[in-house]
Amino acid sequence: TPLEDLTRIDAATQRLLSKNLELAQQLGGIPMTFRGQDVASTILAFAREYAIKILVVGKSRRPWYKRLYGSILDHLERHAEGFDILIADV
Repeated sequence: TPLEDLTRIDAATQRLLSKNLELAQQLGGIPMTFRGQDVASTILAFAREYAIKILVVGKSRRPWYKRLYGSILDHLERHAEGFDILIADV
């Protein structure tokens, strides 16, 4: 999202993101980065573009009061018509 541009993210978060992308590649994944107005819509656009039918997402660890206006998972559940969503409780 525009608020998450690499120039606006602290160094520790950038390192964590870099390590996660590297791990994905080591495990045989093809790391890709996309820009969009919000995370959920960008995930759905990516999935539609690449004909992905199953989305695996982690459950939010944010407290309930910070999710009052919805979470990425809420948005995905409402707009993911034609997709199966698997929620990993990690």
